[in-house]
Parts: sequence; C-alpha cells; structure tokens
Amino acid sequence: MRGLTGCDISHWETVADWGAVETEFCITKASQGTEFVDPKFAEYWKGMKRVALRRGSFHFLEAQTESQGAVEARHYLHVLDTVGGLKPGDLTYCCDMESGSTPAGAVGFIAEVKRLKPGATVILYCSFSVIPQRTFWEFLKRKAKWCGGDFLWVARYGPATGPGLLRWHIWQWTDEKGQGVEPHETVGIGRCDQDVVHGGQAKLERMTVE
Repeated sequence: MRGLTGCDISHWETVADWGAVETEFCITKASQGTEFVDPKFAEYWKGMKRVALRRGSFHFLEAQTESQGAVEARHYLHVLDTVGGLKPGDLTYCCDMESGSTPAGAVGFIAEVKRLKPGATVILYCSFSVIPQRTFWEFLKRKAKWCGGDFLWVARYGPATGPGLLRWHIWQWTDEKGQGVEPHETVGIGRCDQDVVHGGQAKLERMTVE
C-alpha cells in the first residue's frame, strides 16, 4: 500500500517491543461504553511515547442516543486524563462508531468532547457494519462534518483502490483477521488493522494536537 501508513490496535494485540515497530502512527483503544477501559491502553500509550511513535486513541461507541453519547464522551476523556491527556503531536480525539451504536450516539459523543475541550477536533470512524451498504456513502455525503466530526476514518475491506470517491482522511483497508489486501501485519506487532492517510504527512499533521 502506497502512502503514509499506520495501524490501530487494542488489548487483542500484543506488542513485545515498541522499538521494533515499523509504522508511521498507531491508534490504540482507550475505552468503550460508559465503564470499560482497555486493559493495555496505559501501557501502550506510554510505550509509543517512549519511542517517539505518533500515537492516537479511540473510544468504541455503544451509545444509541445523543445523551448516552455524551456520557461515553466523558468516560473517554476521563480515561485520557489518567494518562496525562493528549499532548502536542498526538492524534486528536476519535469516536469509533460501529455495530451497536448509532449516528445519534456519535453526534452526542462528538458534541460533548467539543464542549469540554473547546477548539478540539474529532475523528469519526465508521464502517459498513453501522449503516446498510447501499445507503452508507449516501448517508455520509449528506452529513456536514460527519456527525459533527472533523475527519473521517473509513473501514472498507476488499478493493485496493480506496473507499470510493467520498472525501476521507484515514482508510482502514485491512484488518487483523486477514480481510482486505496485503499486508496484514505491522513489523513489531504482527497481525493488526492497517490504515493509510489520504494526503500524506500534511493531512496527518492536521489531525494532531498542537
């Protein structure tokens, strides 16, 4: 895959040595729902900082309503606070909207992050598991700033040409289960979700905290 590539991980992946990891950035799961904290988040967050790897975090959304999304946003921000919060150079906040959550939940989550962190930007992750495939792209095209988010991270496995004509910022083009095109591994981590940034280094810089 050409372009600036990275990966995303959670406690399901094992990183034995961050110094051996060969990738431009890594986004790790921080939290889920209203109570869950990824058991490896703090370890991975500190490990990436130690080797100067650009790091990001995401919250796995479960919310069905805007009010539920706001509660989950506060949980996510609390988890980030336990590790010192985002630092300059870190990727910005990220809402992972998958099966089980709804666009309304994402709207509430993103709005609450921006209320509590004035001036913050938010990445919205979304895949075909949330909205029926026939309406997925039409839905996202209609949404101004994607449920209130500023950047779109799209999961679409299969074609090697990109996730359609829709404007996107990060493309998750393969996963740890082997869906999508090769490669399916990151050196130093092994099998994990693989991502590429549309726009290269300049776009990645726009998604970071100053």
